[in-house]
Amino acid sequence: MTPVVAPLRRFFPVLALVLSAATFADVLPTPSAVEATARSLAAIERNGVNLDNLTLDEILRDSREAKLAYALREKLRSAGSAAISPLTVVVLQCKRPKTLKLLLDALADLAPKGVADGVLRRLEDPRTDSTLRRQIPRFIGRLGDASHAALLEELANDKDFLLSREAVFALGVLPNKAGVPALYRILDKGPDVCRGAAAETMGEIDEFPAIEKLIEKLMDPDPYVRTFAQTSLTESWSTSASAKGSPR
Repeated sequence: MTPVVAPLRRFFPVLALVLSAATFADVLPTPSAVEATARSLAAIERNGVNLDNLTLDEILRDSREAKLAYALREKLRSAGSAAISPLTVVVLQCKRPKTLKLLLDALADLAPKGVADGVLRRLEDPRTDSTLRRQIPRFIGRLGDASHAALLEELANDKDFLLSREAVFALGVLPNKAGVPALYRILDKGPDVCRGAAAETMGEIDEFPAIEKLIEKLMDPDPYVRTFAQTSLTESWSTSASAKGSPR
């Protein structure tokens, strides 16, 4: 234990745990260091720190613990391929949603196809914890593989509506607009929750047919779909107006 951590443990046990793990993480990518890093992130989450949308700009305005969470995540990423195996083990054991999201983000940035396929196979295992299953669509989107569009469209019809919504959002971030045809189909014929998510996602698609489809959905019988169609159109028009008014 470092001299800095020892006195903290008595008065600030969560922060002490984080700093201890950060010290261990200096020797990544050993399994024990990766596990310690994951425990640190979980401790931060338990302490109520917001781990959503952990970008550098947000971290610079946030708490010391949030900055540590960002540093720990970046340390995992910088560890390279040697961290993949222990990180995969930790991912499959993690039960805290926001911590799991950060770990999966790091794994998606590092993982070769074989490792990614191993995580995806967890979708087919009925023993897989729902916390992990609901995060896998986002992991798929993060991988940036256009060939996963069909899988995500299938997941958009899953009976778990939290998982299905994440699948719709992931379709929207696939490269080369690979998920866009599926979004059109979901918006027309998918479950209502997914249709609303599709309307929300299609506001970010820069093509005229998407605008036409959203205008059509302003008259949709489902209020959830109507609301997100209107929100997406408003944001799209606002973005377009800003782009036209900006100096060249």
